[in-house]
Amino acid sequence: MRSHHFDKFIRNLMQGFIFLTAGIFLIFYCTFNGIQKFDWFLWAAGIAVIINTGLFFLGSAFVHKVKADFIRRQRKQREEYQEYTIEP
Repeated sequence: MRSHHFDKFIRNLMQGFIFLTAGIFLIFYCTFNGIQKFDWFLWAAGIAVIINTGLFFLGSAFVHKVKADFIRRQRKQREEYQEYTIEP
């Protein structure tokens, strides 16, 4: 049975990669397209927000992965404990 945290891990991981990839593509777009002198503040702010959002989602995915691993380990230990405590 998959835990809710594992589902959130997958979703946040994909969102993080999408945002980071979009931020990197925007950096290359701005570099090769030659943006105007006064527009670079807006582009830089937008790219920073996109990349930080991607990093936030990746960090959140890491936390949910750790939680899912702890839950799985706890279930396994509980099952092993129940096997040893049941008397025939």
